[in-house]
Amino acid sequence: MKKIRNDDEKIAYKYLQSLGYTNIQYEPDSNMPPDFLINDTIAIEVRRLNLSDNESLDEKIPLDIELKKHIQIYSDEKTLKVAPFRNKYKEWWLVLVNHIDYRDLKGDEYDIKHFWDKLLIIEPK
Repeated sequence: MKKIRNDDEKIAYKYLQSLGYTNIQYEPDSNMPPDFLINDTIAIEVRRLNLSDNESLDEKIPLDIELKKHIQIYSDEKTLKVAPFRNKYKEWWLVLVNHIDYRDLKGDEYDIKHFWDKLLIIEPK
């Protein structure tokens, strides 16, 4: 397997292994989506869930609302990125590595509109 360069992709790889997956390919289509491919059918994109450099949390806005906003932004961003490749693989997952709030979160908790078969939010352990 190619060397994984991105720290968040390394975290996601370990997470996928912890789920019991063993046939995990890194960048199966070179430097194009997906980041990982499991069992030749599940395509996985990875993204850091964070604030932009010039952004900070607004204490007047509840943290859950801030998280939902960023989850939606990054889901939409990745959706556009993978759109040309969508039909190539049977299933698509988005893994967000949470650098905003270090809690175990589930994408489904936030009622995000997305096209992903799974939206996972993981801690950067």
